Amino acid sequence: MRSEPAKWCPKCHLRIAPYDLRTVYNQTMYHQNCFLMLVREKAAQEKARRSEVGLADAERLGSD
Repeated sequence: MRSEPAKWCPKCHLRIAPYDLRTVYNQTMYHQNCFLMLVREKAAQEKARRSEVGLADAERLGSD
């Protein structure tokens, strides 16, 4: 019987057991909870970036 090589989560650096809930995103396997944290972090960064761009645009428009 062949066993599958161990998979490691790039977010938490823990082994993903065969019985763990997991998500594959961009050909990378994550624990399901780690993937959700990753998505939330990226959304928060994007929101912060958009607010900074919005403030810069408001300042630019206000100075005219």
